[in-house]
Amino acid sequence: MQEIQHLTDILANAARAVGTEVTSIWFAIQLGLILLAAVVGAGAGALFRRRAPVGTSPPAGRPCRGGSCSRSPTISAPSFSCC
Repeated sequence: MQEIQHLTDILANAARAVGTEVTSIWFAIQLGLILLAAVVGAGAGALFRRRAPVGTSPPAGRPCRGGSCSRSPTISAPSFSCC
């Protein structure tokens, strides 16, 4: 029976500690900064996708130079041999 009482005391103390951290003003400030960073990142990504045509060849309004539209560069990965 004492083990159960001890366990409930530990859980109650943990709940009080979490409650103290959540009610702190710094928690709200940190949460707000994280949400602000997410909004800024999403906005920057949307702006980039709108301005830079990704995956189209040639880019809109730009001429194709040096035959870059007709052939794509080939990059081979280095191979490693253990034997």
